[in-house]
Amino acid sequence: MENFKLIRLLGEGGFGKTFLAQVLDERLRSETGEFVALKIPLNKEREEGLIKELITNSLFNLKLRGIKHPNVVSYLGFSKFKEHYGMMMEYVDGKSLRQEMAEKKVLSVESALAIAEGILSGLAYAHKVGLIHRDINPSNILIASNGVAKLTDFGISNILGDTESRYGRMGTGTFAYMPKECVKKGYKEGFYSDTYSFGATLYEMVTGRLPFVGMSGIEIKKMILEQRPAPPIFLNQEVGEGLSAIILVSLSKEPEQRFQTAEEFLEIIKEYREKGKDADRYIYRAEEKKEPPKKRMFVPTGGWGEEE
Repeated sequence: MENFKLIRLLGEGGFGKTFLAQVLDERLRSETGEFVALKIPLNKEREEGLIKELITNSLFNLKLRGIKHPNVVSYLGFSKFKEHYGMMMEYVDGKSLRQEMAEKKVLSVESALAIAEGILSGLAYAHKVGLIHRDINPSNILIASNGVAKLTDFGISNILGDTESRYGRMGTGTFAYMPKECVKKGYKEGFYSDTYSFGATLYEMVTGRLPFVGMSGIEIKKMILEQRPAPPIFLNQEVGEGLSAIILVSLSKEPEQRFQTAEEFLEIIKEYREKGKDADRYIYRAEEKKEPPKKRMFVPTGGWGEEE
């Protein structure tokens, strides 16, 4: 008897396909609940990576299972389905941030900041236990039906292997969220790599475009290494000078100039929401509409040009 019954496809990425699955095995169901999101590797190579990281690397497995946070999709372990191993995760009834942005193009500043506070809170928790996500982008952020933002796919980048292999498999879309140290040899990844990727995601939320847009991965890589993104304040009149500066700090070329952890980034976002948003400066904000002055008719009371 199979452990799962596949209900429907939820999504597909560089690692595998994710299905909504009903758990049929009673013992397993007692641990996971009736429904899970089951991620099945695309091929044998991916499956071998899954086995290496999640089954033989017990410490990594324990770290993933130890993340219990309302803004992180829970990892529930691994199990077999039709002779293949798959990852079990909490099923989230909702949609991805990517889908949300496709519908709305640009999110309101308040909506973007609410998502930022939630995701950075979950990411900060993961950083504290020593986990780097390495693939933060709108496709890996879920918005539950109750509005809660959740970060998903922790560990997938580890399973995909070394840095260059990961980015080669991820494609141009995900490549656009990568910091300098992830696209150039000789640099070390760290928590600051995650803060850059989320900064790029926040940039896209409030402007409707990526920090760098190119026709190919090579072109985007060159931009990441050599160019600076346009300040968000120039792309959306609802973005203030202070928020624009915060986002640009997260996108600094050099790691030491960025927010070093998600906790640091989170505190700045919280402070901005509480104190800075209303006091921020907006350079392209339209002035309030005023009633045009009424025309006056000049009625002379004396003769023209007469001396008093």
